[in-house]
Amino acid sequence: MYTAKSGPPYRVGTGAYMAPEVLMCRSDYDERVDLWSIGCVMAELLSGKVLFKVENGVRQIDKIFDLLGAPAEETFETFMSPFMCGKVLRRRARLPPPRRDSRLRELLPSDVLSEDGYGVLKGLLTCNPKERLTAATALQLPWFIGTAGVP
Repeated sequence: MYTAKSGPPYRVGTGAYMAPEVLMCRSDYDERVDLWSIGCVMAELLSGKVLFKVENGVRQIDKIFDLLGAPAEETFETFMSPFMCGKVLRRRARLPPPRRDSRLRELLPSDVLSEDGYGVLKGLLTCNPKERLTAATALQLPWFIGTAGVP
């Protein structure tokens, strides 16, 4: 745990697989950051590409928002640390309005990933950690339990 005196926490992990709350230097994250990473790996296995590969100085969080759409303002509060909030909001004010719609389905069309599988992936790659799937919840979805298409 950090204190205001010690400054922001260190980010740990591999950049392309970091959840937004880790990228924003939150220290109170939980196991759902690992579910985000699993979603990144799932998409990579299906598409053959690193989902949020940072190139040419583009920030990781911008890559996430470009693909998944920018979350609503109230969601920003759930994953921004006090150390990053003002800096990010000032920077965002200088940029064009972020996308609000997700392009994830375009990347993984239904011939690559079923609707049930897409539901799992979308639930794992949810910016708001409070809304992100937990492992227990994900494992109860039809894609995992094999009830897809069964009456």
